[in-house]
Amino acid sequence: MGRRKLLVDREIQFRAVIYVLLFMVITSILVSLTTFNSVWSMLVNHLVSANEKNLTQIFDITFKTFALRITLITIFLAILAGLGMLIVSHRIAGPVYRMTQVLKELQEGKTPSFTLRKGDSLSTLMEEIKNFGTTHINLVNASKRVLEIWNRTQVQDISLNIALKDLEECFQHQIKKEQNEQSEKT
Repeated sequence: MGRRKLLVDREIQFRAVIYVLLFMVITSILVSLTTFNSVWSMLVNHLVSANEKNLTQIFDITFKTFALRITLITIFLAILAGLGMLIVSHRIAGPVYRMTQVLKELQEGKTPSFTLRKGDSLSTLMEEIKNFGTTHINLVNASKRVLEIWNRTQVQDISLNIALKDLEECFQHQIKKEQNEQSEKT
């Protein structure tokens, strides 16, 4: 049951990827510039006694070269990190997508498969949804049986009749919805 689509929930995945990318780029640039300045501070102390005129020129050339290389390396590593985060987030966004589908199927009166791919996150949440779904399906089936018996018999209690009529209307709404979906498909 492997999904081939890497982007299953763009909002969750893009937020995570953008956060990681921005954090990595800013951190990398700050660390690089701090390293560059600290190295040059020590170097300047040793070279001051030498030729002061060339020192400023050497600093400018070195800074431009260093800044460009660090920026390019940082962007490359950020892209790699972003792709990695996209793959990792897929193990979270995929199960969220699957759980949404399971809940929709339950709402439509279907009996969904409560499975996730091997290695997916949120398996304990899916197990809880499975428990809920099983209870939901059992309640629906029991309710339908009660309504079938009620339709075949005459119950004299008016409050019970009203409650059972309300229950029947809930199922009538679901039946109409299913009929509309089937007519749209054909």
